[in-house]
Amino acid sequence: MSRYPIILCSVASNDFLHYLERLLASVHINLPEALFYVVLVNVDKLKTNYLASLYDNLIIEYDYVHFKNHADQQGYCTNRRSTLLPHLFKKYDSPIVWIDSDSLFVRPAQELIEYAKSCDFSIMYNDDHPVIKANKKKLMKLPKGPLGSPYYGVFSAGLITMKNSQIMKEFVDSWSNRVRKRILSWYADQEGLFLTYLDYKDRIVFKSLPEKYWSRFFTEDNLIWVPKGYYRDKIDFYSKGENFLINRRNWPVIEIEEEIRSTQEVIESVTIKKLIGKILRKIIKIFKLQDFIG
Repeated sequence: MSRYPIILCSVASNDFLHYLERLLASVHINLPEALFYVVLVNVDKLKTNYLASLYDNLIIEYDYVHFKNHADQQGYCTNRRSTLLPHLFKKYDSPIVWIDSDSLFVRPAQELIEYAKSCDFSIMYNDDHPVIKANKKKLMKLPKGPLGSPYYGVFSAGLITMKNSQIMKEFVDSWSNRVRKRILSWYADQEGLFLTYLDYKDRIVFKSLPEKYWSRFFTEDNLIWVPKGYYRDKIDFYSKGENFLINRRNWPVIEIEEEIRSTQEVIESVTIKKLIGKILRKIIKIFKLQDFIG
């Protein structure tokens, strides 16, 4: 019997290590009773002590893999969850929650434990995806994912909750077997997850994950913030994660007043941008004219 009420898990390469450290600090503050199981891909083991200082109940597994290019590494890291989860199901008997490393727990999240127990499987479900209402003829014309079906993108796998039951053990094993064939292909895990769901949907209790557990935007009412792309790179996501990190490490922070730029500096900056814009537009016109004459 596991002494942890819930198992959190994630995967990170060096590219995402700065997100992972902020996630660990946020979990320490908002869900300290969980076990956090992390797979680090091509990350030096010397960083272990620092990561362990951010979260007490941390287990780290290391993968060292040679990739031909960065895209292969990205595909491997996102698909790695499909081979990690079967291992965790065999090792523990608590509910298991996958969370992307570029996420933050923004307030106490103990209710996630009860939610994960309330159904076999829960994930962000895109009910507006074109495949949902498409007939067989239209399905044949839709773009195919790496596993050969149009079902990639129906599930967004930034956060997944799974009850640790016998049927879900079978579910994750089936999912893993599908994805192993395309372990380096981006979206293979999400496509395989939906295909596995179609096989098991009459045998499991499924819930579409409530937005407070995966919101792309920050609000005080949400438990977990899972921004992507532009929303992830905004300064407020970075600064909120930094605050969790500072509080956990108890660093002696120095407050520096924000510099206020003079009106003249602002005017000069705007003027330079306008000048550059005019020059670029003239260059584009010249090239278009040359193309027309040619």
